[in-house]
Amino acid sequence: VVLEHEAIQVTHPGVTIASQEFDRIFEPFYQIPNPSRLNSGTGLGLALVKKLVQLLGGEIQVHSVAEETTFTVTLSQDHRFSYFQGLKPT
Repeated sequence: VVLEHEAIQVTHPGVTIASQEFDRIFEPFYQIPNPSRLNSGTGLGLALVKKLVQLLGGEIQVHSVAEETTFTVTLSQDHRFSYFQGLKPT
């Protein structure tokens, strides 16, 4: 069996993201409006992850239902390390 893609999934229990927010959550500095959230981040984490995944030739998807959100990063084996091939150790 030859795998053409590899995937990494991260699931966050206890959080549901509305589907209309899926595109926006990857925008820099965007935070889902939630008045009950006392501690929140800068809104940069998912934007940085998406950019890195794109540089590696992959894609990121989000699926959210019933108090559970899952992010799936899929990388093609053909492109998975192409970004790093020209780099030399320092």
